[in-house]
Amino acid sequence: MTKCQVPAVLIHQIEEELDKEEDEMMVFLCRDLAPDLATAGLKELLVALNERDKLSLLGLSELLYRVKRYDLLRRILKTEKTTVEANLTRNPRLVPDYRVLMVEINENLEKEEVSSLVFLLRDFAPRMKMAKDKSFLRLVIELEKLNLVAPNQLDLIENCFRNIHRIDLIKKIEKYKQEGKILLHCLVLIVRVRCSLTKDKATSQSIFVDRPPGQPGSCPTSTRFSPCVLYSFWELTMPLKYDGFKETS
Repeated sequence: MTKCQVPAVLIHQIEEELDKEEDEMMVFLCRDLAPDLATAGLKELLVALNERDKLSLLGLSELLYRVKRYDLLRRILKTEKTTVEANLTRNPRLVPDYRVLMVEINENLEKEEVSSLVFLLRDFAPRMKMAKDKSFLRLVIELEKLNLVAPNQLDLIENCFRNIHRIDLIKKIEKYKQEGKILLHCLVLIVRVRCSLTKDKATSQSIFVDRPPGQPGSCPTSTRFSPCVLYSFWELTMPLKYDGFKETS
């Protein structure tokens, strides 16, 4: 049995401090990390991730940063917002950009707007439960289950935002898509360079194999990647040892 990276007392203290909405956001952010625990509560989920070596203090600080609980970063984790931001630029991220985007959108929607979205989606998901108190994140989860929304499939949500005149949110999605295209382009270039240096064709094949999201090596045709693939991308950017380029005739 491996030693957990995050002390249980920290998980307990953080869970006690979060309100219902923050709890829901954090569970949503972790959804891809443990698909088998989709219905678990936050404490159970964090404990499971910790036991599976998928959670670290860096990851926990990222989660608090995403839900904007900077006070808990200082008081419980003894770190600062600026430190977390610096770490996010230097280390592989725990949470996929898609989940971060959905949480940011959730924070910018009023309850009346979410109700309007639920109504507009009747034509596409007639069997979806139409609870009045449904949050945007809960709505996204149900749309994911129906294969109507995914990291590379956001047109439906964009159209709904257009109908409620939230052009600012459409711009957020467009920015996300553009950044994804740039990331994909960079990944392709890096793989090609690495293969030319190592002559390892298996490297490129293993990265682009179409596997279910969340599994090692998964990289569907979307412009976003699971945490494991982003980690592979990070590894690919590390310095390579080589004997130099050989001239080709």
